[in-house]
Amino acid sequence: MDTLYTMTYTLNSGIKGTVNLSLVQIKEWIDCFKIGTRFVTYVGDEHFGLNPNCVADYKVHNVYSEQRRQLEVIQPKEILESKELLEAYEVKQIVARVECKKCSTQYTTDLIYKMPETICTKCKSKVYLQEQLGMINTNKGKAYYYSNNEEEQS
Repeated sequence: MDTLYTMTYTLNSGIKGTVNLSLVQIKEWIDCFKIGTRFVTYVGDEHFGLNPNCVADYKVHNVYSEQRRQLEVIQPKEILESKELLEAYEVKQIVARVECKKCSTQYTTDLIYKMPETICTKCKSKVYLQEQLGMINTNKGKAYYYSNNEEEQS
């Protein structure tokens, strides 16, 4: 993992800029500045170029600097494997058992959240949550029961 250090520079026009560079890139920049050749490198996925003849001054904020700011490069693979990140963006769904009396369809499905009514996926009739029955056992575990049977509704 490369540690990046922030370099702050001021152009001759007075415009200030910052760029995050690795130690190797900082050494290349210093060499280019000393001999007056253009500095071109990659910063992430982008090209970055700086003409030392247009730079009035620069400062690298490193471990000895009061205003240091270190950034560590995070590889995409590490982001995907991060358990905390995956849990933070995980969508918690509920299990629902739907029994449509109009078309005689029965199925178990996942819903984004518990809702008072939904529709039958086959005939598009409204089916209602039967809260008085509580949770029922299904092949996917405990589920909320939805039906369009009038006698079962509360």
